[in-house]
Amino acid sequence: MGILDDAKDFAKDAGDKIADSTKDLKDKAADAFDEVKANVNVAGAEAEKKATEAKNDVKEAVREAGE
Repeated sequence: MGILDDAKDFAKDAGDKIADSTKDLKDKAADAFDEVKANVNVAGAEAEKKATEAKNDVKEAVREAGE
C-alpha cells in the first residue's frame, strides 16, 4: 500500500501545483486587462481634453473676430 499512498500524494501535490499555477495565470491576466482598461481611460480623457481645448480655441477666435 505504500506505493499507492505515494502515488495519491504525488497526484494531490501535482493537482495543488496546477491549481496554484492556474490562479497565478488568472491573476496576471486580470492585471493585464486592468492595465489596458486604465490606458484606454487615460487615452479617452486626453482626447476629451484636446477636444475641449479645440472648442475653447474656436470660441476665443469667434470672440476676437467679433471685437
